[in-house]
Amino acid sequence: MFNLANAIWSGHYILRSFYYSRSQANYVLSLASALRPVLTIILLSQNKLRRRVQLCLQKSSSKRKMEDQVNLDQQVRLLRIVVASPSDVQKERDSLPDVITEINKGVAADRKLRLELSRWETDTYPGFHVDGPQGGIDRILKIADCDLLLGVFWRRFGTPTKDAASGTEHEFKLAYQTWKQQGRPQIMVYFNQKAYTPKSKEETDQWGKVLEFRNNFPQEGLWWPYKGKAQFVSLVRNHLTQYVCNLLSIASAGEAGPSAAQASGSATQVSPELPRSAPPVVVATLTPAQKLKRASLEKQAATLLEQYEAVENKLLYETNPGTKVLLLKQAEDLLTEFEKIETQLKQMA
Repeated sequence: MFNLANAIWSGHYILRSFYYSRSQANYVLSLASALRPVLTIILLSQNKLRRRVQLCLQKSSSKRKMEDQVNLDQQVRLLRIVVASPSDVQKERDSLPDVITEINKGVAADRKLRLELSRWETDTYPGFHVDGPQGGIDRILKIADCDLLLGVFWRRFGTPTKDAASGTEHEFKLAYQTWKQQGRPQIMVYFNQKAYTPKSKEETDQWGKVLEFRNNFPQEGLWWPYKGKAQFVSLVRNHLTQYVCNLLSIASAGEAGPSAAQASGSATQVSPELPRSAPPVVVATLTPAQKLKRASLEKQAATLLEQYEAVENKLLYETNPGTKVLLLKQAEDLLTEFEKIETQLKQMA
């Protein structure tokens, strides 16, 4: 197509240079008008080429970002936190995502850890289970496989299940039994001490169950009091920060044996190994040298695109036929160079 354009513009220029009469001039102008659609097609093809170059660069950039994210996920260890609580502490539950995000951006990121929060209201879905609603929740939250159970109580104890006085107690017992067998998950429980006066027998019964649960708290454990949402947020942020900061050192100490940690109770009891995460995804990764070469090729391709855009702009406003021929030839050369780079990038994919 570029050779055709060269021939057209060359012929057009020669005819205009050698006309001497009015009839010849009219003939040349008619010929130029006839050639206008052809030139328009050529310019349109240039626009298609430009879009093709941009699309190729976008695909290459997206693939690089995806590979970088996969590599990041392989390096980061996941700490999964499950929240267990009755419905009267919803404000405390709703404050946890912001706390987790803050820690993930700070101390957790420095240690290549990422905290992930699991809650029944955000992670579960409607359905049936032979053990009732709690069975469906257990199947999704997988408390036995989490790294930390965070329990919160105030006035209510919750709705009874098949094996416990409430769903929250069921989840706590499940985490506690797993901890006694495996040393994980860690368990943090908070009780709201804000002043409260029951207004009915049902509220009195619920609050009584909370007090009974607190009084019979396992001797290995240490629960923590708080007053109101603001103090809860401050305490949880501080405790989770300490938990993340001490995790690696405590895990290393656990290799010598769990007896020392058990002597001081579950407030210092942690898993004897780093928290488990999902199996790493096996992907074909580039070597550092290959990554540098790919980045260099992408930079060259971007430069060619900028040069092509400059040539395209000149073609739109250039009126000299001879100059247009040179610009079209320059565009063809840029395309050839870009195709070479495109081939190399495909070979590295």
